[in-house]
Amino acid sequence: MAKQEKAAKISEPRKELEWRGEYDFAEDGGAVGSFPLRGDGPIPEGAVIFDGYVDVETPVASASGGHAQLAVLLGADAVLPAQRGWPAWPVGRYDIIQQTPAFVPGAEDAPRVVVSTEPITAGKFQLVLFYFEPSEAVQAAIKERKEQEAEAAKRAEDERKAAAKEAKKAEK
Repeated sequence: MAKQEKAAKISEPRKELEWRGEYDFAEDGGAVGSFPLRGDGPIPEGAVIFDGYVDVETPVASASGGHAQLAVLLGADAVLPAQRGWPAWPVGRYDIIQQTPAFVPGAEDAPRVVVSTEPITAGKFQLVLFYFEPSEAVQAAIKERKEQEAEAAKRAEDERKAAAKEAKKAEK
């Protein structure tokens, strides 16, 4: 494929999409740990997330009045970085300002809430993320990488089986 054709495929127009998820203490609880936001399912690998906001309906609270730490992650990336001393936001809508203008999830994943330090006792918010769907070129590259990984895993399994067979044969 010529260089210009590749460039055209990489920069092809992409559809702008929206992902919505929600955390509600009444439904999700507030135990220390990590759990997915209830929402639209996973964001596809290769998507480019470029904007979003959080809409706080009920401020997040903890038993001690502010020592809980909460973050929203997508893969290893912080969509909402960990903040201690909730409520970080009173009721209202807040733009999500990221350190970089956009990021790409490394795998298909749904945002998840991470609660640490102490449990949460109240709170409800919606998270809305805006992203571009992966281009055809990115989707093809992801498919090719996954096929290569599957082939490598199969080769490793075949080698493991052959080694086990040889070991069993040597025992006899």
